[in-house]
Amino acid sequence: MHFLERWRLEPRTLNANLSKLRNLALNALELGLSAINPEKLINDNLYFRGTRLEVNGDSFDLNQFQKVHVIGAGKAILGMLVALEKRLLDVGINAFNGVINVPKGSQIQLNLSSIKVTVNEMSHPLPDESTVKATSQMVNILRNSSDQDLVICLFSGGGSSLLVLPRKGITIESLRQINSLLLASGASIQEINIVRKFLSKVKGGKLAQILSRSSKATMISLIISDVLGDDLQVIASGPTIPNQNSPEDALNVLEKYDLAKKIPKKILKILQRSNFEKMELSNNIHNYLIGSVKDAVVEIARYLNINGFKTVYFSDQVSGEARKYGRLLLDIMLGKARNFPQLWSESLALIGSGELTVTVKGDGIGGRNQEMLLSFLEYALEQEIKSDFLVMAINFDGLDGNSNAMGALIDNQVVKDALKFDLKLFEYLKNNNSNLCFRQLGTDIITGLTGCNVNDMLLVLIPKK
Repeated sequence: MHFLERWRLEPRTLNANLSKLRNLALNALELGLSAINPEKLINDNLYFRGTRLEVNGDSFDLNQFQKVHVIGAGKAILGMLVALEKRLLDVGINAFNGVINVPKGSQIQLNLSSIKVTVNEMSHPLPDESTVKATSQMVNILRNSSDQDLVICLFSGGGSSLLVLPRKGITIESLRQINSLLLASGASIQEINIVRKFLSKVKGGKLAQILSRSSKATMISLIISDVLGDDLQVIASGPTIPNQNSPEDALNVLEKYDLAKKIPKKILKILQRSNFEKMELSNNIHNYLIGSVKDAVVEIARYLNINGFKTVYFSDQVSGEARKYGRLLLDIMLGKARNFPQLWSESLALIGSGELTVTVKGDGIGGRNQEMLLSFLEYALEQEIKSDFLVMAINFDGLDGNSNAMGALIDNQVVKDALKFDLKLFEYLKNNNSNLCFRQLGTDIITGLTGCNVNDMLLVLIPKK
């Protein structure tokens, strides 16, 4: 389980007003994490009436199946597995096995009464040969299934890097190279996954296609979203969702970010020779969204409303270059941005969710949320901010970029400290070194891996003047 280092973020030297704001923000964060806990999402969305499983209005009689297989990949699926296995055992379903892939360092205590599903801790965000081997094990389960089997798939963000089986002619080394280039390019996760789908034997619906061609087994995919709009074909690169993109879409992404000349020539030729294939899947393939950042937003808004803040969920489409968004966010907070009013006469909480991007040019330590906040802070030093405020931006999985922080927070005290210490914020931004800056300011937020994975969230608190 995560452990939030609140003692660093709530020093006794902080004035009473800012201390209250930090307390509210950190309480909201912990409530948000609880709302998107994968075990909770499984328990809230799966109902067992005897041996009949109900999910999103559909019903499956588990007595009709001889075997149950569990496969999947993602940052949040270990908690999903914990809850699922317990529920299956509680209703007397013992004949199940499977394989799941999670990131190395996943620190959730399993507490399983039966270790029937193999849990592999894999390299992330860049796959290696062990990822390919474990994915092949899942494919073998599908190929050896029968029409009397049930396959339960668990997917969440991070699944694209944890479910990897390259197309013929593509080595794991070249796949790692193109993934590194894409991740550093500033491309969105939607764009990155368009390319990934055409380099894979399992992404873009191909995992479900393997099952459809092998047997008439029933497949149920339980999915937690970490993408804008909860587009199922983007989450984990949509292994059980028919691909709607063309090879030209993938090539356009490479051209847009000037990567066509940088990737291995063999991969470029594979993409150029690829054809769009309309995918026909069995009627026994079922996909269900069981959680997203909105579960956290609802809980956080409820808490802040109770504490006297008018809550506005101003955007679920936060996207774009992080450092540009930092300046936009300050303009929104100051009422200078288009379509937003001048400062308010009541306590206000602004909530946004989405996923920003970073074009990596330096060799520092940071992440998209911290880079956005550092840009916000640089711009804030040029402004006159008359009211108390707090801004927090976090990655719910616990790790923002290549740092060990989930994000950071900024308030009036941080602005004062940045001026006092004469921090060269431009230099930190130039080197993509936002985490070092916030470590020096003492407001980087540390939890470790949380076992959760949904969109990022930002929170702005402005108390009544």
